[in-house]
Amino acid sequence: MAKASNRAYVVRTHKEGDSIDVVISKIRIVCEFPDVFPEELPGLSPDQEIEFTIEVFPDTALVSISPYCMELTELKELKVQLQYLLDHSFICPSILH
Repeated sequence: MAKASNRAYVVRTHKEGDSIDVVISKIRIVCEFPDVFPEELPGLSPDQEIEFTIEVFPDTALVSISPYCMELTELKELKVQLQYLLDHSFICPSILH
């Protein structure tokens, strides 16, 4: 359970063409606590330092997976989708330090 001083986010995907109001009305937790969820999202969460580690056990072999090759038409469509998400502040570029 999120405390009063913390932010919590609910994320749900939906099919293209579905009205966002219809999708939100199907989320049980949103229906139970309508006063908690704003009509409009304030934007992305503030930049925070994220510490991430992957613990590797001794004598563990590395996983070797061949890269996924994407067709040029798929790549163009992906770029269009990513640009849309960037323009509407649904995602932000990763900044490595």
